[in-house]
Amino acid sequence: MNFHDFLLLATRTMFSLYLPAIDSDVVEVQRMFDVNIFGPMRMVHHFHDMIIQSSGTIVNTGSIGGVIPYVYSAAYNGSKAALQHWSNTLQVEMAPFE
Repeated sequence: MNFHDFLLLATRTMFSLYLPAIDSDVVEVQRMFDVNIFGPMRMVHHFHDMIIQSSGTIVNTGSIGGVIPYVYSAAYNGSKAALQHWSNTLQVEMAPFE
């Protein structure tokens, strides 16, 4: 693949658990975080050199649950909030490469 052809890395992850926070199964929550936050992290880690060399763009699709929490989705909301904050920090850290 030519680095100049790699202009966009888009991630859209969704693994959701719909239950009260106190009923959350930690193993299932870890699986959800692995998909919803660590999946995009792995993708950016793997492709960041190509994105920088091509002046490409990274788009991570979050959820309103990462900004405004809603009931019975505490773990999901937390995973999407983590993605939101990580993406915001990534944007600042990648700015010097523009």
